[in-house]
Amino acid sequence: MLRDALKMVEKAQLKADTSMHEGDAHERIIHVAQEFGADMICMGSHGRTGLSRLLMGSVTERVIGEAKVPVLVVKTE
Repeated sequence: MLRDALKMVEKAQLKADTSMHEGDAHERIIHVAQEFGADMICMGSHGRTGLSRLLMGSVTERVIGEAKVPVLVVKTE
């Protein structure tokens, strides 16, 4: 999936860096953004609500709350 996403970015003549990491999602996202010197973090959100959100937590909310750069959130299905 990562390779496919990179192909779409390249086809659109945009620049992107990719990497794959293990660990606590929000901590890894913020850490990698800092390593890359990112100006912004862009991420998708399923928009879960209610009990499923409480049980799973919200990676997006944690990134928004802890990141030192702007976070663009796009609602996904």
